[in-house]
Amino acid sequence: MKAPTDLTPTLELKFETFMDQLIAQQQEKVLQIARSVCPHLTPDDILMSHPTFNYEEGLATGLMTAQIGLRSHLFREKP
Repeated sequence: MKAPTDLTPTLELKFETFMDQLIAQQQEKVLQIARSVCPHLTPDDILMSHPTFNYEEGLATGLMTAQIGLRSHLFREKP
């Protein structure tokens, strides 16, 4: 069964706000983990040699990918 894709503007805003909060929370967690290894890191720095950092950064990337996919599905132009 295909789910309906028509959302009210209020639900669209709630969706966007929720996804933005999830992504920001995960990005902050990534930065905190990275800084526990190397305290001077900025959000633009990459610490690819630490497995915990890589895992948490992958979760943030996955959340952003999910957001893009849901936007594509839910907010596409209707025929």
